[in-house]
Amino acid sequence: MNSGFGLQRYHAAAAFMFFAAVIILTAVTVHPAYAAVSLIGAFFYCIILKKGAAVKFFLLFALPVIILFTLVNALSVSSGVTILFYLYNPVTLESIINGLTLGGVIAAVLLWFYAYGAVISPHRFLGLFGRVLPKTALVLTMSAGLFPRYKRRLKEVKRAQILIGKGGGGIKKGYRNLAALLSWSLCDGLETAASMRARGYGLKTRKPLTFKKMRASDIAVLSILTAFAAFLTAAFIAGAASFTFYPSLPPSADYSLFAAAVFAAFALFCLLPVILHTEEVLRWRTSLLKI
Repeated sequence: MNSGFGLQRYHAAAAFMFFAAVIILTAVTVHPAYAAVSLIGAFFYCIILKKGAAVKFFLLFALPVIILFTLVNALSVSSGVTILFYLYNPVTLESIINGLTLGGVIAAVLLWFYAYGAVISPHRFLGLFGRVLPKTALVLTMSAGLFPRYKRRLKEVKRAQILIGKGGGGIKKGYRNLAALLSWSLCDGLETAASMRARGYGLKTRKPLTFKKMRASDIAVLSILTAFAAFLTAAFIAGAASFTFYPSLPPSADYSLFAAAVFAAFALFCLLPVILHTEEVLRWRTSLLKI
């Protein structure tokens, strides 16, 4: 069983389906309203999952990306008819909105990946794809843990060098730390390979890692997510989420019934993890009060 609420409680296939769909749909759509609702949904879901750490991630990574894209696009692109002021080149409203939208899209994708890391652990990913793509799943799972592991070990190496009186900066000492880290990593790789061989990895009779079978609720959630993703994909291909920035912004938004339905479906899709998590938490707390 998977602990937690919302997507954390359901089968990994349902969670992976959601993140794959929302990340791809967000990345291919350069529309201010769609970028905003995806960013809002990702931000609130990260707050639910990581609390204060999510705010720190947003301020250190997502917000600078939005500001950077806005400034670069406003200063480098002079297209647009609504000139706000001159700074070497004319700065237009259209270029600012376009940069803000691009930055919002990238920031939303970053936040969705951040939430993905909190919901789908490497073990869940390996359990999901271990039967279909065993080698690829194993490589991706092991690669996902390399950077934090090497970062932690490098701190330990530096601490050990300080304790023996060889700490500090400099190219020579940095090279010594790097050599120690590489040696440690190679030895660890040999131990991992021996352990995998001893546990029968690669044998045809070995069964892949599985955590749980799909329940009726997992199938229902997966079906709903698939229906949302299919509808939104077809709508995006039909141009329902298209938006033009140049030479001028549209005088008014498309208020057709179809466009409104697509936007409402996308907003609900982005906010679905927050809704599921909040509903289950409230139901859990209500049940505790009845005890």
